[in-house]
Amino acid sequence: MTHVEAGRAGRRPDILLLETNFRRDVATTVFRIFQGALTNVIRHAGATCVDVSLEERNRRIVLVVTDNGRGITPEQMRDGRSLGITGMRERAYALRGRVRICRAPGGGTTVIAHIPTGSQGGDP
Repeated sequence: MTHVEAGRAGRRPDILLLETNFRRDVATTVFRIFQGALTNVIRHAGATCVDVSLEERNRRIVLVVTDNGRGITPEQMRDGRSLGITGMRERAYALRGRVRICRAPGGGTTVIAHIPTGSQGGDP
């Protein structure tokens, strides 16, 4: 989250950065998907809280962004005109990854991205 986005959300983000050895295109893709998910939260969700997790599992980066906002509707998930959702999915697909977007239990939206790290295999 940039300082501008954090300010609009009325929060100061707590960020823990870990050293990684991922290829630049993998790191950029994960960052852009993260940025797209946060942009959607700020523009559409009306959320007061966003939880983010990022980990490496089985040669894949798994990014999970969950908010407590209005929640995405099934119609919005299917709408091919949504540039934010389409962009996240296309970025993941370009690296043989995937993005899943769903309503979070109890309200809100969850974005889950699985991106191969690029190290020896890694089909999504």
